[in-house]
Amino acid sequence: MPHRLLLLLAATLTAACSTPPRFGVALRVVDEAGAPLPDATADVGDTLYEAGADGLIHLRALDRPVLAVVRAPGRIAEPVPVGRDDAGPPVDVPLLDDKGGTRRVVHTAGDVMLGRRYLTPTTGAPLVVTGDGGASALDVVSDIAPAFAEADLRIVNLETVVGDFPAEAAYPKKRFLLQTPPEGLAALAGMATDIASLANNHQRDWLDLGVASTLDALDAEGLTRLGAGVDAAGAAAPARGTVDGFDVAVFAYTSVDGDYVNDQYPLDGATPPDALLPEEEWQWEARAWGAPAHGIADASRRIGGAWQAYADAEPLLDDTDRAAVWASLVSVYPEMQDWVARRGHGGANHWDTDRATAEIAAAADADLVIVELHMGFQFAAAPGVAVRAAAYAAIDAGADLVVAHHPHVLQGVEWYRGRLVAWSLGNFLFDQDFLSTFRSAFLRTVWEADGTLVQARIVPVFLDRYRPLPTTGSLARDTLRLLWEASLVEGSSERGVDLAVRTVAAAPAEGVRPASFRLVHDTAVLSEGLGTSSPLPLQVPAVGEVAIDAPLVRRRLSEAAPAGIEVGRSVFRVGSFEDEETDAVAGDTVGWAWESDDVRLTTRAAPNGVAALEFVRGPNDAERVSARTLARGLLVSHRLHADQEGVTPLDGAATWSLRLRAWLSGESDVAALRVAYYHFYDLDPTEDPESTFVREVEYPLHAAPGGWRDVSIDLAAADVAPSADGLVPNAVLLYVGLSPPRMRTTVLRVDDVELIEWRAATDEPEGWGAIDWLRATDGAPHTLAVDSLTW
Repeated sequence: MPHRLLLLLAATLTAACSTPPRFGVALRVVDEAGAPLPDATADVGDTLYEAGADGLIHLRALDRPVLAVVRAPGRIAEPVPVGRDDAGPPVDVPLLDDKGGTRRVVHTAGDVMLGRRYLTPTTGAPLVVTGDGGASALDVVSDIAPAFAEADLRIVNLETVVGDFPAEAAYPKKRFLLQTPPEGLAALAGMATDIASLANNHQRDWLDLGVASTLDALDAEGLTRLGAGVDAAGAAAPARGTVDGFDVAVFAYTSVDGDYVNDQYPLDGATPPDALLPEEEWQWEARAWGAPAHGIADASRRIGGAWQAYADAEPLLDDTDRAAVWASLVSVYPEMQDWVARRGHGGANHWDTDRATAEIAAAADADLVIVELHMGFQFAAAPGVAVRAAAYAAIDAGADLVVAHHPHVLQGVEWYRGRLVAWSLGNFLFDQDFLSTFRSAFLRTVWEADGTLVQARIVPVFLDRYRPLPTTGSLARDTLRLLWEASLVEGSSERGVDLAVRTVAAAPAEGVRPASFRLVHDTAVLSEGLGTSSPLPLQVPAVGEVAIDAPLVRRRLSEAAPAGIEVGRSVFRVGSFEDEETDAVAGDTVGWAWESDDVRLTTRAAPNGVAALEFVRGPNDAERVSARTLARGLLVSHRLHADQEGVTPLDGAATWSLRLRAWLSGESDVAALRVAYYHFYDLDPTEDPESTFVREVEYPLHAAPGGWRDVSIDLAAADVAPSADGLVPNAVLLYVGLSPPRMRTTVLRVDDVELIEWRAATDEPEGWGAIDWLRATDGAPHTLAVDSLTW
């Protein structure tokens, strides 16, 4: 392999320059009462481990985190990810009684597709290739499959057309077209997936031919599907059947129907912009269309005017006339968007409250009723008002579990009238490129034969170069912390007139109860209620930061926020360089990329954990070497608002700082941090999103020889200020680099690299947050007792 291409920037797997020390983990397998289960076993890959009389299973000489599937007779098997943090005292693994085989386990996951960058990556070899019988798709899920398959029923949201259609046959002017080759379904089969929910905004990406192709491909694979059809009746059909005598009904709906896009098209009286781009001209051209027999006069209209005329007439049309008028409309304006099964064509199952609740209520005789909802706003921090209303209505109608998706990022979970709602489990198999889209999870629920929920558990997942991996250690705990924080936000996402989506504070609906998280072997068991809070004593120095060792703390720190203190939260959360994912590679990391073998992971005296990132440059080298975060993190100006227009934010202004630990041998002025600032714009649903480079700023690292040192650098106000043409930096890539020294070979090692968002504690709203750091701003030390929630 060429010297400079040992690793590609698109990859996260990295070669270690020294072998990480091996470690051992003891699993103490117990029943619900805590009594040991001496007949327990653990499957780790092809190796079977057996428990001793004390219920202990010893996993010795591990070189990486592993996934163990723990079993015992008469018990429900449990997937258990274990890593280096689990070395030491035995890890308790409680196994639930299977009640004579009558209890059932259900796994639900988020968004799935295997097209786009899986097939044509920006760099490196494709993860999925056609013509291999599905072998490459199976490999993509090989690490997650043993965990996800360990259930009686498994459900995913398949957000893609399945087939082989040319780009020119796709839905005209639709953004984000998703197509997966039929071989990609081998990934679902490899995870033992039972049901694919199709009620989403991508089933019609290749129009009715794409819908039919997807249905046929799933039928050929033997996968049950629901939520889409070649007509409205087929799309509305639920998945109803028995799982070893357990009667289950699954419903799937979406409200993401395309109408919002049509609403943004320019009307006939609108004035075109002065600088009209060529790709936008079609929206402003007038075309002749009408349906005089149905009250729409023949006229020359822009697409927005035609949509308005159709929308005004539609409520007065019966199904036959509605289909005929729509067919006439799209023959003239094929760019008109409609992604659901209505108006005489196929697509996804559209949410209509009256119809949906009646359908759900009619399945009341089932032992378990699950409702899948594809709703909300992409990348939003909280569920939207509409999806909240739909979920509550579904439960009122008889649903036992509601699982929502569409945001592509993790959102919270909560209880409504004793029933569990998961607002978004993020991406499970997807190729998006924000760090927030890499964190994922699947929901594991255990049910009695009569449909009573026994246990709900969150299993954290990380998409490493689009491969879903079970996680351990801080990587898993951070995912659970962020999900718990999102679960306690009292607010919903709403869109303002400027089209921006904001989290708007609101009191919980009647019947809503928060979820508490209890940490059990790097997963979280959910229960109703806030959980246990207690004071956490902390000493905040006059200069420097102090880390918080608690999953969540009160954002204001206590009932009365102390003056002179700022709270900080990490933006990236991938700077520890530890191996914490259960894949087949020992000594790798996630979230960072580099392309030179003069950048490597090292296990030489890391200040925290066992690994750090090392850079080497000599005087004869010609170029700088650097590593960067694999994807952009977001600079969030405000996280909570009193109104959807953003007039009244409920938190203070943010500042940011870079923080890391650094070790240097050689010349101290050749190491630097570099931040590339971008403006990401995704508010126009009629155009592709734009990511515009704003500026790049380099910050000298000031790492001095003599051991590991903490380095903290505040970002100047000018660095995060809008550009001369008004572009606001709201996304960043972070680089660490080492330039060639003048005289001496220089070695730089870094660890715990973070970008921290700071806000004054006095300006924080009430509630609980995943706060990582505190610092004083008044130049004085502080002694605090911070209110914290414990696992």
